[in-house]
Amino acid sequence: MADWYGNRHNERYTYKRVSWTDWTEHEEYPFITSGSLELSSTSELAVTGTFDFEGMELPNTSDLMRIYYDFDDDNGEHVQRVLATLFVEYAGLKHYDTVKGVKSKGSLEGSSVLKVLQDKIYGAPFTVTRNTNAIYKAQELIRSCGLQVSYTPSITALGADHTFDSDATYLDIVNWLCEAANYTPAYPDAMGVVVLAPYGGTLRQDSVATFKNDDNSIMYPELDEANDWQKTPNVVKLFYNTDQACIIAEAKNRAGSRVSLDARNQREQTYYEEVGELPDNKSKLTSLMDLAEDILRKKSCDIEYVTFEHAYIPVIPYQTITVEYANMTWTGMIDDTSVSLEPSTKAQTKLKRELYTDVIVTKSGQVLRGLDDEANA
Repeated sequence: MADWYGNRHNERYTYKRVSWTDWTEHEEYPFITSGSLELSSTSELAVTGTFDFEGMELPNTSDLMRIYYDFDDDNGEHVQRVLATLFVEYAGLKHYDTVKGVKSKGSLEGSSVLKVLQDKIYGAPFTVTRNTNAIYKAQELIRSCGLQVSYTPSITALGADHTFDSDATYLDIVNWLCEAANYTPAYPDAMGVVVLAPYGGTLRQDSVATFKNDDNSIMYPELDEANDWQKTPNVVKLFYNTDQACIIAEAKNRAGSRVSLDARNQREQTYYEEVGELPDNKSKLTSLMDLAEDILRKKSCDIEYVTFEHAYIPVIPYQTITVEYANMTWTGMIDDTSVSLEPSTKAQTKLKRELYTDVIVTKSGQVLRGLDDEANA
């Protein structure tokens, strides 16, 4: 197994053209001079990049570009790893004369294969019916756009019909279905295969890597810590309004947290949402109150962020890692990571740690119009 934590020799990046849509690798692009990659759990495209180029040829912007990273470790073992497979388009381009002919110079912007889903608009109202298997429908839509997909099967079926507006993109629809099944948003692997996977949560995943600032550290000697404790909601308010009914529901966390009710002298931090659909298998009032409680339980946690720089190792967003720095330890999910495609393979990773606290919920609801309380409570 390669020693990612030791010295690296003969580092090299290789850029190859990959045909769209048969996924065949072709010639190498020797004219790419530098670049960077951004992998993020908060970006709709999940993976993007920027690249500089100079040479007698130009990259093919109709096809994909695949990036390889090679090195030899101290044991003489050769490592080759695919970093990403992206579409590229010109961000700047100029030409100039040389003794050998006309050269071109410029920059490229790279986008993951999810751009195919982002660019395609359904073009008419699209309804996903009750009892539809959310993940199976999502992978079906992805394949219909010519993309490859790998997915973890799910038994989650929709509790009610859901209709998307005519301007919804395929990516909008796919990610909504993923959220309904408690999956992460769709993201591509390094080869350009779209992955649909359950959201495991940082408390339910083993660390895939540990970073330590010891004698063998690949970390740079600085670490930033931040948190959003002041934004942790302790109240959820939901509103449901149709031609048939108008209902409101509220859920409160009476347990508090480091910055919640008890610590802030009964101050409320409210999350508000207007709900469009509710399940048909129980009353609308009960459904809205249950949904308010469910949202509150998911959001009743404080979140810390730890950002640090290090030599690149193969980790990606949604994976869990551990960072040990001085006498402090953080374990959490990777929020995003950026990689510099130059010697030393410097990377920056942002770790997200969810700090769950006890939740004591009180909930209430009120029918404003259209439903009989006794019949539907």
